[in-house]
Parts: sequence; structure tokens; C-alpha cells
Amino acid sequence: TTQSEIGKIRASIPKAVMAKAAKELEVRDRATLDLLIQETSEKASKAEEFVEKTAATSSLIEQAGEDEQEAQKALQETEAAALVAQNAIKEALATIGAKLATVRRLESEPVRESAPRELNVLRDRLKVANQKLTPLLNAKAEFRLRAAAKVMCSEVIAKLEPAEIEIERAANVVAPLQEVSGSAGAEPVKQAEEIVQLASDKVSVAQKFLEMRQRNATGVAKACLSEVEVRVKAATKRLDEVRSGFRQVHERQTCTSLLPEVGEKMHAVNMAVNKAQMVLAPCLA
Repeated sequence: TTQSEIGKIRASIPKAVMAKAAKELEVRDRATLDLLIQETSEKASKAEEFVEKTAATSSLIEQAGEDEQEAQKALQETEAAALVAQNAIKEALATIGAKLATVRRLESEPVRESAPRELNVLRDRLKVANQKLTPLLNAKAEFRLRAAAKVMCSEVIAKLEPAEIEIERAANVVAPLQEVSGSAGAEPVKQAEEIVQLASDKVSVAQKFLEMRQRNATGVAKACLSEVEVRVKAATKRLDEVRSGFRQVHERQTCTSLLPEVGEKMHAVNMAVNKAQMVLAPCLA
């Protein structure tokens, strides 16, 4: 029994030594990996900071509004910041690639297996940052598209504004006529009809011009024109209300103007009936 126990102890000594050696190796490689991760994480964080700075700078383009000089300045600063951010992302990704090659040489299997997963977490962060940066790299093209869209929308609005003015002018003419209980008079009704027609024509011009611009519009131009379309629809709705009011005025005026003629015809009919009665009276007696 004693010999058997001694044999077991002798057999367990190499295993204990190997386990201790493996643990020491894991601790050493873990420390090495932590340093690699820290170095790479710092570069990834720096790249993310540059992207955020670029995004903040790009917002100044929109804030510049009509100030062309300020907009151009913000645009140049955005382009410069975007290039810095892009280079930082490239450097961080290159570092990750180099570290992946390094960790393959680690002797501890557990550490060697976990290293790619930890480095890929940083790589995923950089992918998100790069997606945010991509449109900012095209700031100049985006700025030109926005400027072109603004011009396009301004052209439509230039067609719409006179129509809106005429609609309100027509509304101001029609509203008092609606309050008249009897005849509003031929001249006021004719004037109202001309103004309503003028408003209709101008709205039609604005609608057709908008449709023409929308036909091939994409991106920011399409979005801008959609906002103008809401305004065109509101003007059209307002015009329909004015037209409805004018129809009431016109119908009442038509009926009023027909009353004398109807009265004359009724008088003629009554005269004819009376005459017929006088002729037929001897026959009926």
C-alpha cells in the first residue's frame, strides 16, 4: 500500500508542475495581451474622438445659414477634420491587424484563443466610427447638393408665393359677397370671378413647376421639395375653400338675376290664362 501511494505521488508531481507552468504562462501572456489591448484601445478611442469632432464641425455648415463665407470656412474645417479622422481609423485598424499576428505567437492557449475576440470588439467600434465618418468625407459634395436643392426649392416657392397672395386676395373679395343676402351686383361678382381665376392659374403654375422638379429629384433635393409640396397642398386646399364660397355667391347672383325674367314670363302666362278664360266663358256658360 505504501509503495502504491508513493507511486501516485510521483505520478502527480509532473502534472502539478505542468499546471503551475501553464498558469504562469497564462498570467504572463495575459499581461502581454492586456498591454496590446490597451495600446490598440487608445488608438481606437482617439479615432472615435476625431470622428465626433468632425461631426461637430460639420454641424457648423448648417448653422452658417445664409452666410456663405462662414459656410465655406466650416466646410474646409470639416474636410480637414475628416481626413485626420480617416487616417486615425486606418492607423487603428492597421494596429489591430498587427496585433492579431502577434497574439498568434502567444504560448498560452486560453489567452491565444480569447485575443482575437477582444481585438475584434475594437475593430467593430472602428467600423461604426467609419460608417459615421463616410458621409462627412463627402462634405463638399453634400454641401453642393444642399445648395442646389435650396435653389430648386426657392424657385418653386417663387412660383407659389404669388399664388398664395392671390388666394388671400380672392378670399378677401369673396367673403363680403357671401354675407350679402340678396344680389351682390354683377360688377363685384365679375371682379371676384377674375381674381379667383387668377389665383387658380397661379396655383396651377406652381403645381406643375413642383411636379417637374420632383420628377428627377433625389436625396436632399427630394426631401426639400417634399416640404414645399406640403405648402402647395395647403394653398390648394385654401383655394378650394375660396372657390366653394365663390360658387355660392355666383349661384345666388344667377338666381337673383333670373327673377325678373321669370316674373315677366309668369305675368305673360297669367295674362294668357285670363284671356283664354274670357274667350271660353260663353262656351262654358
